[in-house]
Amino acid sequence: MDAMDVHDRQLLLFHRLAARRLRSRPALAKHARLYLSHIRSRWGVREVEQWEQLLALPIDEACRRLSSRSDVMVDMRLSSPLRFMPEFELRDASDRRRLYVAALRFTDQYGPVRPLACARAADRGGF
Repeated sequence: MDAMDVHDRQLLLFHRLAARRLRSRPALAKHARLYLSHIRSRWGVREVEQWEQLLALPIDEACRRLSSRSDVMVDMRLSSPLRFMPEFELRDASDRRRLYVAALRFTDQYGPVRPLACARAADRGGF
């Protein structure tokens, strides 16, 4: 298990929590799109457009994609604006620590989030 695998898993878990919040408060998607318009000048246009498209989807579909293990979503989560929004932040250090420990445990138990990384691990005799 390497640090990038744990980080990918941590981001997946965070975005699953974010998807729960979006389902319970769909108006947060609008807040996230507004936030994207504010950060457009500082971020790459491609990343902002990808997130705008995702957040414009119906909530159920957006939440399904946020929780997806596809390579596209693994990469998108690396540039996620949700991590910087107060509505989604994990402000409490103990919450961040629990998320990290869960990511360690799940990565150890289930392997990497990225399908290609899982295939490489299987080729090496792991997972």
